[in-house]
Amino acid sequence: HIQNQGEGNFIIADETDRLIIRAFISGVPKLTRGALPIGGMTFEKDDGHPRMLRPGEKLIGEIKLDTRKKTRYMKCLILQLDSDQFIHECDRTNNSSAVILR
Repeated sequence: HIQNQGEGNFIIADETDRLIIRAFISGVPKLTRGALPIGGMTFEKDDGHPRMLRPGEKLIGEIKLDTRKKTRYMKCLILQLDSDQFIHECDRTNNSSAVILR
């Protein structure tokens, strides 16, 4: 799920802004240059999702990713959120998250 933890509304997709989810496989649970891209998705204006998230609201969904690049050493799945709105965000450290795959 994606949750708006900020104090203002977050636009998922409109005429100028859109939310992009990027997925990576890495050896560490932090997004680094060594992370391998494995897919992602883009939210477009008329995809049937809500147009914006108010503070505290969540967007719950599902994404299919190709994890064949996972190895014993590259076992961290990292999801990163990106949007044109993040240009104005001072702290971008909460825009990615990792889990360890088994």
